[in-house]
Amino acid sequence: MPRLTGAQLHEEIIAVAARLFSEKGYAATSVQQVADEMGYSKSGLLHHFSSKQQLLAAVIREPLRKLDHLDKVAAQMPQGREREAFTTAALVEIVLEERAGIGVLLNEGVVPTDAFEERSEMAFLRQRLCNLFFPSPNLPFEAEVRINFAFAGLIDSVIRCGDIPVQEIRQPLLRAFRDSCGLVAPLPSFTEEEIRERLGFHG
Repeated sequence: MPRLTGAQLHEEIIAVAARLFSEKGYAATSVQQVADEMGYSKSGLLHHFSSKQQLLAAVIREPLRKLDHLDKVAAQMPQGREREAFTTAALVEIVLEERAGIGVLLNEGVVPTDAFEERSEMAFLRQRLCNLFFPSPNLPFEAEVRINFAFAGLIDSVIRCGDIPVQEIRQPLLRAFRDSCGLVAPLPSFTEEEIRERLGFHG
């Protein structure tokens, strides 16, 4: 088996840490466990990431960037059915692509209150995305409950369906997420390619 380059090893550490943080919780996962999962030494891992908090920062950086970008792209669209359809479809696409990191990012209970400053940014970003679905400045409590329930259910379902091909779970996840949010009206559909093009994601 070819030896991993430094960049490849860096990405592999992030992927393993994201999965363990998502499955076990940040507090319950040690640097040693991440190293053991990779068959790597703890000292070697700490050469790439000097602390568990730095590793957490790396795990959530890309999901946070993509969700922030979605918020900005969708906010430029006029309110209406097309924006609602695009935002929900793109959110599901990003969650599928970044499933482990998103699990850590959106399930705030995984991250201890004092563990990392991005905790407040997680909640703020989720609220911004919520506002795209429900643009009213006075969000009804029931709507807030619905969308929190939908986010949690989406993350849990994606993680539990990890072995199922994305093509098989994309539409069921989107329908379930929209139903949980109370967004049940028929909407325009977007292909994976259309979503990635609008968001400017490549590869």
